[in-house]
Amino acid sequence: MTGEQIESVAYALYLRSVGGSVAEANRFAGHAGLVFRAGRETGVLQLEHLS
Repeated sequence: MTGEQIESVAYALYLRSVGGSVAEANRFAGHAGLVFRAGRETGVLQLEHLS
């Protein structure tokens, strides 16, 4: 997958987690190391690389 595709999947899983299940987003985050989260200071949604 390209970087853009990975970001799209992470965003789609974030949206799914807002409406219900977070299981898929958690599995993807563990595999790809990427999640979408609201920024701690601004609350703006952003892609975050997990370390």
